[in-house]
Amino acid sequence: MDFERLHQRAIECVQQFKSAESELISILQQIDRGKGFRCLGYASLFEYSTKALGLSESHSYALITVCRKSNQVPQLKKAIEEGLINTSQARRITSVITPENQAEWIGKAASLNQKQLEREIIQSNPKEAVKEMIKPVSPQRMKLVCGIPEKLMQDIERVKDLESQKKRKAVTLEETLQELVSFYLERQDPVKKAQRALTKPTLSSPSRREDKQDHPRQTPIPTRIKQEVTTRDQGQCTAQTPDGKRCEQKRWIEIHHLHPVAQGGGHTTDNLATLCHHHHKLMHEPNRLSQPFSRRMEAPCK
Repeated sequence: MDFERLHQRAIECVQQFKSAESELISILQQIDRGKGFRCLGYASLFEYSTKALGLSESHSYALITVCRKSNQVPQLKKAIEEGLINTSQARRITSVITPENQAEWIGKAASLNQKQLEREIIQSNPKEAVKEMIKPVSPQRMKLVCGIPEKLMQDIERVKDLESQKKRKAVTLEETLQELVSFYLERQDPVKKAQRALTKPTLSSPSRREDKQDHPRQTPIPTRIKQEVTTRDQGQCTAQTPDGKRCEQKRWIEIHHLHPVAQGGGHTTDNLATLCHHHHKLMHEPNRLSQPFSRRMEAPCK
């Protein structure tokens, strides 16, 4: 076997890989700058990278982080193009590099090995000592790793003590976190709040609601209607991405009128849909390139 020929081919592949990765960062910068992912039917650059380009979540995160940091520190991308550092090294220094210290950190990324570089980064930015991570350990169990301030840990320990006192047994950290999360969601989750409200009798009579529908532009969406839409859609964007799947966003959620109020659309559940901010904005862009989702999914995905 001609190992020398294979070696030369491997070098060529590496050079092509570095060149392609650098070009991909440039493309992502342009798409991100013009919010082109919206026109293509995706709610975010991350969703576009993972779903449209098929990149892994970790690779997408690294590329996007370097892409956006390069807008602030152009020399970072230039160092990748010149082969001084690779994308992985660039990603590691994004938390500490600035226009003022760029030469120092690019030099460190180029000259130090991984452990030495991480040691320098942690010394400059202690928060980087613990990387946030959620990793499955079994079908029903996840491993969570994160760094937190000492004050927050003291507060958690206080809740742990109170919960132990309440249950008359020593509770675990997992049980404490479950209690905290359940307590918060029960009071703040709009889906749970809507479900509770819908079980209570409404004070508004049907005739009164019909009166409000006569002039929808002059009145906000009735609370009861919002609750019904939130419960139906489970607080999740109902847009469909180009691959036919439902948008997974449950953050930055807004209510959209399918038939505009200005054109006679009313505040009715059939005329309302839950959309994330990006898909909502896309619906109101007159020159959008495509129609990436149906008017409304008939039932919430589970």
